[in-house]
Amino acid sequence: MGVGQCDQPAHVAGGLSGTASQFWATGCGAHGTWMPTDDFLRGWRRTGYKSSSQGFPTNDEASTERPLLRLYVDGCDFMREIKDLTSLRRGDHCVIAVKTVRAISPSFDRFTSWLSRYGFCCVYHHFVLLDNVASLDAAGVPRTKDGGLVGVLEYTNTAREATQMVRVMSKFSLAYTVPTALRFLAFHKGQCHVMPLTDYGDMPCFFKLLRNWDEGKREEIALNAEQITKTKQPYNAVMNNCEHCINQVCLGSPTSPQVPMVMRNVFRVLTRIAALKVVASSSCLSSSRINRLDFLAGSIGLATVLVPALTRLRTSTSFLRKTSGCQDSCQCFDPMLCPSSLVDKREVDQIRILEYVRCAVGLVGGSASFLYAFWLARNAQIAGNLGAKDRTGLPGLAVALCIGGYSIVDSLTTAAAVLLLEK
Repeated sequence: MGVGQCDQPAHVAGGLSGTASQFWATGCGAHGTWMPTDDFLRGWRRTGYKSSSQGFPTNDEASTERPLLRLYVDGCDFMREIKDLTSLRRGDHCVIAVKTVRAISPSFDRFTSWLSRYGFCCVYHHFVLLDNVASLDAAGVPRTKDGGLVGVLEYTNTAREATQMVRVMSKFSLAYTVPTALRFLAFHKGQCHVMPLTDYGDMPCFFKLLRNWDEGKREEIALNAEQITKTKQPYNAVMNNCEHCINQVCLGSPTSPQVPMVMRNVFRVLTRIAALKVVASSSCLSSSRINRLDFLAGSIGLATVLVPALTRLRTSTSFLRKTSGCQDSCQCFDPMLCPSSLVDKREVDQIRILEYVRCAVGLVGGSASFLYAFWLARNAQIAGNLGAKDRTGLPGLAVALCIGGYSIVDSLTTAAAVLLLEK
């Protein structure tokens, strides 16, 4: 299922006329929007993709030369960075750094991709391959065996395409732009469609979830992908996002582990801020003792740091233990989903050590950041009770530590582990 229609400019402006049609109907994006694929196909610049012919080992070579193994955000799936693009096959479930403003700037896209490689971006966009990648051409464009573009199924949109779609839907009338934009955001902001993998050429760092698919399963995924593009279900970030869509196609179940993860993280941050706000606004006049309300608020806030780290450790170690058991007994809990045949024991042991280190550093660093924020809030309370001006609110540094303290410590730990294991 190649995407050959993007090999030439797609003059599909959908009702545009005159100068507007000549300007917009030049690219292969929605309504002729110019996209990164158009740059690559015309040879104006090269993608960031690599293949084994350019010095990267394939996934079939020794495990010591494989790209690093990682755990997905739910701690129950392995994923591996794709260094050799020609190792990708139809049906592969891939993830890439979430891309709210993709295709605005190639440099920004590369920076976002770099962040995901070193663990600073932990929210992912999902897509599934619809073709085998046979080769890369001179511009780094992934090609199928017959020379067509490699296609992917995804639920997506870009700011550039969204702007053009609103312009077309409002018939280029300023009077209808605002209501049309609101209707677009409510029902049309994401499109389930097939697009060329080339469009992610500025984001070369992406990962493949390890699945033990056979050819029958890959054919089933391709058929499911064809069917789901006909449903035209509206995008919903909570109920029907890209992860729901791809899991529906690959696993038959529209699930999204990232949604509860994001909700839990938002809840924890808000709980910490609320706890510090209680401490900062407490009416206790004592500067030497922490009253019961302060203690309760601080304990709740600290629990939102400790519980996630311990829960993540328990979930991930349970999954790793199950994988190791499959490797030892040669009996998989699910032959299709079990990745034990795709990883070796040394890699599993490395991941297990990393998870324990992440938990320990997260507990220490996250707790230290919250306790420092608690101390700042207490100082604000004491200063307010003593009559000092501009000290009765919650300090900005305390809020910043609540929002990013644990995440920053965890990301730095992951980045250090990646750098260490790559050497």
